[in-house]
Amino acid sequence: MIDDLLKDRLLNDLAEIIDSGKKDIAESINSTITKVYWQIGNRINIEILKETRAGYGKQIIKKVSKFLMIHFGNGWGEKHIRHCLRAAESFQSKEIFYALSRELSWTHLKEVISFEDEFKCKFYVELAQNQIGTSL
Repeated sequence: MIDDLLKDRLLNDLAEIIDSGKKDIAESINSTITKVYWQIGNRINIEILKETRAGYGKQIIKKVSKFLMIHFGNGWGEKHIRHCLRAAESFQSKEIFYALSRELSWTHLKEVISFEDEFKCKFYVELAQNQIGTSL
């Protein structure tokens, strides 16, 4: 009887360890992917577009998208590239964006960056963080 209780507790503890590890891995992957998206947006914006958006910018986005889709799959469409650019524009501080990427998913961040108004953006970042139970 005692052996069965110990085994049950041990098995439950092992399951919790595995679940916790899976959660940590998922958070790490999300954070890394989100950082990659910001880096891509930042690099394109600063080095190629020189922070301008004229017709030249549309052509660059199209070319970048085509290249990335050939090499990394359909997830790199023009719309996604624009999201990357917007993330880098909305959060110009790499440190702040990286801190947010540990707390909010790319999906959350895409929603936040869709607001033109900086006040709204900050408000929704705080709201999302509160929903998750964390803050910067």
